[in-house]
Amino acid sequence: MNSFRDIYNKTFILKLTKDEQNNLINKDKEYCLCFGYIDSDTGLMALLLNEAEIKNGNIEIGCPLSGKHLHIEDIGSREIIACSIDKTKHRQLIDKYKAVKSVEETRIMDFIDNLRKPDHPDIIRVVLLREGLKEETVWAKITDLLPVQGFIICSMLEEPYQNFGYHEGSSIGVYGKEKDGAVTLYCNMNPLLQIPREKLEDGSLLRAAIDDFYEHEDDEHIFKVMALLRDSNLYVYYSSEIDEVAFMQSGNDRYIGVFRMMNGIPFDIKDAAIYYVGPSQSKPNEIYGSCGPTTASRMDAYTPHLLDKGLRCIIAKGKRNSEVKKALIRNKGIYFVTIGGLGAYLKKCVKEVEAVAYEDLGTESIKRLYIEDFPVFVGIDTKGEDIYE
Repeated sequence: MNSFRDIYNKTFILKLTKDEQNNLINKDKEYCLCFGYIDSDTGLMALLLNEAEIKNGNIEIGCPLSGKHLHIEDIGSREIIACSIDKTKHRQLIDKYKAVKSVEETRIMDFIDNLRKPDHPDIIRVVLLREGLKEETVWAKITDLLPVQGFIICSMLEEPYQNFGYHEGSSIGVYGKEKDGAVTLYCNMNPLLQIPREKLEDGSLLRAAIDDFYEHEDDEHIFKVMALLRDSNLYVYYSSEIDEVAFMQSGNDRYIGVFRMMNGIPFDIKDAAIYYVGPSQSKPNEIYGSCGPTTASRMDAYTPHLLDKGLRCIIAKGKRNSEVKKALIRNKGIYFVTIGGLGAYLKKCVKEVEAVAYEDLGTESIKRLYIEDFPVFVGIDTKGEDIYE
């Protein structure tokens, strides 16, 4: 029985159904040369390259086809014959249709193939866990990977029957557990109680938790370390509409990705604005360094969760994916765009800077910026209207 791996990033001969023959190519041609790829929205696809015939066991390639695409919904029952083409053209097709690196890495994970949707391999079955509720399985689409933390990031495609605290469109982190040779993917949705600050000040609880983790190295103990890190550092309060928190990618990975798995952000993000920025080191007597925007798509896996938690707007540059757009519509958020290459000008709009967390990251630490006359325009509005489309 075929699987998506028989055609993904490969060229092959596909026998067409009668409807496909009538709609796609010459009605007299039963076969065509195809390239298989995965579309983030549609799923498993075939790009039709050439008409083909099989005569006396030999494959004959015919006229080229002008970029027609076919959604492969029943890969298990289709007649497929392996067929190679020019290596340069093959590499060009792979590069053209590849997803972001993190999603491509999850497609290599054959140990979760039994959990994938056959016609959309990026959609997987996830078991939701929460104390007091029954286990419940939902479909979720892979959007990112945090290999260090051991999590696949997904967007939930279904509304759970029970109240897990997360909903259709929410961003969740899932992890795998093996039993009897089969892997199941879980999302732990149990909320963690916040530890009072006075118990954390001397750092002894954190040191003890880290020592316990080195001894046991299991999920329970790493979650305890994460909880202590969460409750030790991140308290942010917003007092005006021009307050922003500046995130760079490593800082984002360091805490937002982790805290999303913990099902709680330990600061008040309601009605905040986030600026994705890669500032340079400030010079003496400068308030802030050159601060041009970073490309927003690197943060797409994090954004729906933050919007669901109350984030009001984001400032960055470049396109956003469909999940971010849905989250903006759902939460009446706005994506503002500012222009790359204007970092030296934009720093003049920053009137005051306060360190919020992770000062050891330097320019990539989390900071609150007070700004004036900061030039932006609307990239995606609350109705999903997108200037990039």
